[in-house]
Amino acid sequence: MDREKVIKGLECCSVPQGHCEKCPYETEGFVAECTSELAKDALELLKKQEAVKPIKQIEQNEWTVCGNCRNHIISKWIVCPYCGRSVKWE
Repeated sequence: MDREKVIKGLECCSVPQGHCEKCPYETEGFVAECTSELAKDALELLKKQEAVKPIKQIEQNEWTVCGNCRNHIISKWIVCPYCGRSVKWE
């Protein structure tokens, strides 16, 4: 997923007349097709930014790990320092 491509596509679609000729999602004459692809990519990027719930991992001791990358985290952290995802403590 190319974040810069999504940003450029959103910039092109956000002006009143559009700048389809500059858009990285531009297809030959089918605006619905390119905006659909742009929407899918943007949604995927947004979902990757959602906070994850920590998981209790039990081995010899009980550890709390990031729900995304499974690295050890502590309850004071609001962001996993290993993968950068927000942590959703309840």
